[in-house]
Amino acid sequence: MIKKENNNINQKKQQDKIISKTKEKKKLISTINLKKIKLELLESKNKYLILLANFENYKKRNIRERKLELEYANEQIILEFLPIIDNLKHAIHIINNNKKINTLNTIISGIQIVIKQFKTTLEKFYIKELNTKSGDPFNHSLHEAIQEKASKTIKEKSIITVIQNGYTLKNKLIRPSKVIVAKKQKNSI
Repeated sequence: MIKKENNNINQKKQQDKIISKTKEKKKLISTINLKKIKLELLESKNKYLILLANFENYKKRNIRERKLELEYANEQIILEFLPIIDNLKHAIHIINNNKKINTLNTIISGIQIVIKQFKTTLEKFYIKELNTKSGDPFNHSLHEAIQEKASKTIKEKSIITVIQNGYTLKNKLIRPSKVIVAKKQKNSI
């Protein structure tokens, strides 16, 4: 019986050792897993910080690029208008240096050429002149009445004179035509 008890005690000790070793292994595995999880968390945090820094750099670069685009957005338009200025200067130079061609018709013809060049350049950028003329009905959405006058020949609420033409940019009115509008004539007795 003593042997049996000793066997039971030995078995119990062995079981305790096994349980203790199992607990140690579990503790060691938990510690290893915890270290692994901490390492993965640190790697994820570093990746996040790198992504965050890259995104912040992207935003700053995007702001700089947009600022530059806005600063130089009109460059192409300006380059298109420079030849018109050059032609006007050239015309003045020719008129000043060659008195023979200094006739009124030559000057008018030169100015008309420059105006045509100017309109062509505007149309490249989708800017069109309104085709407003005397006798057209007054339209509040296209015209600005700067004066009303009585007229015998022009119908009431129609345009007598165009003072300044209007313009559209891609079908959006950017400047209305300034006009003088006919009003009802007062009856004289």
